[in-house]
Amino acid sequence: MKIIKDAKGREYCLKLTYGVIEEIRAKANVDLLDVAHLDMDGVKLAKVLCIACADSLEKEKITAQEFMDALEGDEVEAAGAALWEELLRFFPSSRRETIQKMFAAATRVIDKQVEAAKAKLESGEMEKVFETILTGTSGVAPVSSASTPETSHTANSD
Repeated sequence: MKIIKDAKGREYCLKLTYGVIEEIRAKANVDLLDVAHLDMDGVKLAKVLCIACADSLEKEKITAQEFMDALEGDEVEAAGAALWEELLRFFPSSRRETIQKMFAAATRVIDKQVEAAKAKLESGEMEKVFETILTGTSGVAPVSSASTPETSHTANSD
């Protein structure tokens, strides 16, 4: 079992069993055993961690909401890594090497995406995209209000 921490420094025991994995499927709609299609945003990951740490939460009388509120970026990242390590240990040794290679490949792809995003930010390309989004322009000059006919808002009186 792995120990994870929240932003307040509290420690929780991360536990994976077939029962916990089934509960994660039911409550968080995440199948940890389908590693080829495992995709979680931060909120789903927090829910999964909450379920996997339920014994610690109960022991410390910490609610699921309090736990999730105490997870911040660095803690979620560290807890996510701990979850993957625990998941890897959960699989039978005959499958571990293959699954470890899958995780490594996924990590490489994510690292490439992060580097590509950094390059776009440094080149100014993303700034142009954000400017387009925020100003509502798409390379075409907006229509001036002078060329737009005014609508009359007078009421009919009888």
